[in-house]
Amino acid sequence: MMRWICGLIVGWMVVFAVQAKVREVPPGQVPEVGPGEGLVIIVIDTDSRLSDIRFRQEGRLIHSAVIDSAPPGATPKLYVLPAGEYEWARLTSRYGLRYAFIDKPGTRFKVEAGTLNYPGDLIVRGILSEAPRLQFSNRSVQAMDWLDSNYPGLGERLAFRYAGIYPDAFPAFYREAQRAVGKPHSELAYALNPPKPGPLPLPARALWRRERMSAADLNPRGDMLVKVLNTDAGTEYHLVELPGGESTLLMKGDGPIDEMGWAGDDVFIVALRQPGSSAADIHVFRFRKTEAGTRAFEHLEQLTYAQFVTLLPEQPDYMLLSSFDDDGRLLVHRLGIRDRKEMAKFRFKPGNRINRGVAEDRAWFADGQGRLRVALSRVGEELAIMHGLDGSFREVMRFGLETPFFPISLSFDGDRIYGLSEHGRGQRDLVVFDTASRTIQTLFSKPGVDVVAPILDGARKPIGAMYHLDGHLVSDYFDQAQSGTTEALQRLFPGKAIAGSDRAVNGGMLVWVSGAEDAGALYHVDLSSNKATMIESDAPWLAGHRFSPTEVLKTPSRDGKTIESYLTLPRGPGPGRWPLVVLSHGGPVGVRDVRGFDREVQFIASLGIAVLQVNFRGSDGFGTSFRDAGMRAHGTSIEDDIDTVLAEVVRDPRIDASRMCAIGSSYGGYSALISAVRWPERYRCVVSISGLSDMPLFFSASDSGNTRLGRDALTRFVGDPVKDAEAMRRNSPVYRYAELKSALMLVHGDDDLRVDYEHTRRMVRMLNIAGRRPTLITVENGDHGFDLLDDVERVWDGVAGFLQRHLKPDGKSGEAR
Repeated sequence: MMRWICGLIVGWMVVFAVQAKVREVPPGQVPEVGPGEGLVIIVIDTDSRLSDIRFRQEGRLIHSAVIDSAPPGATPKLYVLPAGEYEWARLTSRYGLRYAFIDKPGTRFKVEAGTLNYPGDLIVRGILSEAPRLQFSNRSVQAMDWLDSNYPGLGERLAFRYAGIYPDAFPAFYREAQRAVGKPHSELAYALNPPKPGPLPLPARALWRRERMSAADLNPRGDMLVKVLNTDAGTEYHLVELPGGESTLLMKGDGPIDEMGWAGDDVFIVALRQPGSSAADIHVFRFRKTEAGTRAFEHLEQLTYAQFVTLLPEQPDYMLLSSFDDDGRLLVHRLGIRDRKEMAKFRFKPGNRINRGVAEDRAWFADGQGRLRVALSRVGEELAIMHGLDGSFREVMRFGLETPFFPISLSFDGDRIYGLSEHGRGQRDLVVFDTASRTIQTLFSKPGVDVVAPILDGARKPIGAMYHLDGHLVSDYFDQAQSGTTEALQRLFPGKAIAGSDRAVNGGMLVWVSGAEDAGALYHVDLSSNKATMIESDAPWLAGHRFSPTEVLKTPSRDGKTIESYLTLPRGPGPGRWPLVVLSHGGPVGVRDVRGFDREVQFIASLGIAVLQVNFRGSDGFGTSFRDAGMRAHGTSIEDDIDTVLAEVVRDPRIDASRMCAIGSSYGGYSALISAVRWPERYRCVVSISGLSDMPLFFSASDSGNTRLGRDALTRFVGDPVKDAEAMRRNSPVYRYAELKSALMLVHGDDDLRVDYEHTRRMVRMLNIAGRRPTLITVENGDHGFDLLDDVERVWDGVAGFLQRHLKPDGKSGEAR
């Protein structure tokens, strides 16, 4: 006993001795830094209170420092630490839940003696959820501001160094420019408010209002469908009788839909996620015909703690639920849904799980009999496809950064997996993977065109494929009898984008119909009579507005590629020639613009401004080589493609080349900025929404760089932030701020984890240094996209006022020739 007590005392003495070397520096105090010591700025940014956060010197078992009780929000602190290598160890929630930092990028950082070291903000989101987000983000400018405010003069005496996984040249670049103008950070953070817009023919609030139709599903027999409507009072689920169209309210229920669909002809299931909870509310509707011939139904309901739900259309009395235990292990259960009694007796228990035989399983596919046959399993940071039955599984494929096959659906017998593949191909094809021979066979291929999704029949067999043609989503069926469906739909809806969602055995089908001038509607089509009946319009409140048409352009690039673009001109005679907005999409690789109803395009066109959308190299849909050509082409050949198309468009006598603006979101915002750098006299104005300004920063301030695979993908797509650092800085607008001559507007959410707000913070500082104060909209608590209607209205009203000021769409600028 004495030996144990002595050991405990010695252990506590060692802990105390190590922690005694870690000293917090109170604000306003001049830190005393001894030989071999450095200063470290630690910032914890959390959305819920944390009990403690710990880090230690690398190689030590004990913690070097414990940060107690981090409140919600961002909490910065300054510490004196011995120089050396450190690593984050763990954090604990206020309820005692502990999370270890295991192989997380940014976990390790180096403290250099006599230096201000900053390892990045530790961002903690959803710590009490099943999938908490732990991320390190480089917000150096914000950290430097905090230093200057709380420790005046310290930033001038000691060099500031970002100590994260990649080097950051910006802090030194910024300090040097700041000294040259002799202004404090507070004066360099100024920005202008957006001008108030004039009258808006198409108010943003009406245009971006939530769609009327949320979802719909047709039963296999074809005599019933369920539609989900968004109303002012909430979300409503309606049963619609076919072909008559009589509607019956089934229930009202808000919350995101995890899964919905028919399990057989007379059983409909919907699983709703409870807001802020791990619970899913399962609703089962069992329909029957009464003796009088009317439709009756029974509504069964159960609150579960399932994370995922799988329907079994071939087994209408059962469904599969997935959950996680306290150790994060996936549990798949079979739930009987015949009646209330059977549903009520179900319990989530590790012992009654049916997924066995696969370690680190992440997802499962069931065959037509409801048997688990295929699992996706994690092996390190790679995924493996496991195939088998009754707990006996073998690996049949593994993939990581290179994905030879993307699984979508399992065949009825469970031995074949249907999916998409572009590996070693000229485009993304529809394929089938045979698990016995481990071979991939092509089912549908169209040279230079990427398949979007398969079309499956009721037996899970692919009968066609969907892809984009001239910007419209089209369906292509394999046999002659089915191909007549496409022709019939095109006759019913000429010039529209038509997407079939469900098809019944009686020949009836549901189709979504939309176009550039049409917000869209859901139709029930009876192919036997060539009759289409509208079930619901997506935005009936917009029915009285005439939207602008879109033209397709095809332009040869400088190196011989064909660039597909869309030009939308405002309706009406116009004031001479139209001003033009170049609206670039995000991504940039694997994303594209389509010729469907686009709210941003129609809003800008309603102001009397033409809109150009360019599917530059890297865009999806045009084949593998075209998509791969976008790799490492940021700020160079991608923008060359935009410039080539623009050179053709400005020759159009309807376009005024003297009044142009570049706008985009995410990569599109970066593209707008770098285009204005490369062609400073071309654009009167630029609007960057959630856009990058510093290419190297994307590696250290983004969820994309938060895993090894993510960093590898970024290196492949963008470049190496160490080897290619000079080229990345050359293609970063923030380092070329002095070349920006256009009026500039920045829009960004301050909680954007994809493209950190630090990009905008840096841009604002440098533009103020250059004496070109930008216009700024900061969306509080906004992520990479803006979901709240109030935020959307504020942003696009601001964009409208900015465009009206700089492009003057109501003013004449020369008559069309």
